[in-house]
Amino acid sequence: NLQIGVVIQDRDARVAFANRAALEMLGLDAGQVVGPTTLGVGELAVHPDGTPFPPEDHPGPRALATGRPVRGVIMGFYHRALQDRVWLLVHADAELEASGGVSGVVCTFVDVTPFKSAEVRLQQSEARYRQLVEKAQDIIYGTDESGFFTYVNPAASQLMGYPAQEQVGTHFTTLVPEDHRQRVASRLMEQYQQRADTSYDEFPVLPRDGHELWIGQNVQIILKDGVVEGFQAVARDITERKRAQLALERERQQLRDIVTHAP
Repeated sequence: NLQIGVVIQDRDARVAFANRAALEMLGLDAGQVVGPTTLGVGELAVHPDGTPFPPEDHPGPRALATGRPVRGVIMGFYHRALQDRVWLLVHADAELEASGGVSGVVCTFVDVTPFKSAEVRLQQSEARYRQLVEKAQDIIYGTDESGFFTYVNPAASQLMGYPAQEQVGTHFTTLVPEDHRQRVASRLMEQYQQRADTSYDEFPVLPRDGHELWIGQNVQIILKDGVVEGFQAVARDITERKRAQLALERERQQLRDIVTHAP
């Protein structure tokens, strides 16, 4: 009546017993499991990456061969009734004789399909997210809690003229002109101290060719249990807008000077 699958194999790896939970998890009846052809059934098993799981590498035969327990093996089996693959977390314990020889092995397993399915969905989601980030036209980068780059997307590399592998590990302020560096760093330090979710700032950066550009960036703080793990930023090249804005400010200042000094 255990909800854990239990399979007992003899010294030749033939199954002598399988409980009800084991048969339900495998989608088989006792006649298909118990007996000398058990390893043939196991040929349907796969590793988490989808590659075949050779019968001799199953936890049971491994425990029989070594006399040592085998723990935490993830195995996938095709469940005919469900017409889908189920994932099992398997343990195997060898039964030792008084002489030290191995007389058999007890395998226990639980169904971890829901967790495996969630893991697959997460991996697919991460792959889609990475694809979006890699193809984005905006600058996207991440830093650790101290401001050192952990990731830059291709758009950032193209704009700054530095390959991603050269930027990762350097501090983000190295790309900011010295006369703006302290203000930009202070703004992010304030966000760090206040644990503010997001912040926005505009400042110049210096690409590899030395031609100054302006970016506007939104920075999101990454927290885990109240501890800052890093920052993620999405930025955009605003050089043309900034130049137009600065030109307009100069023009206004000239007009103010004319009015101030007019007779």
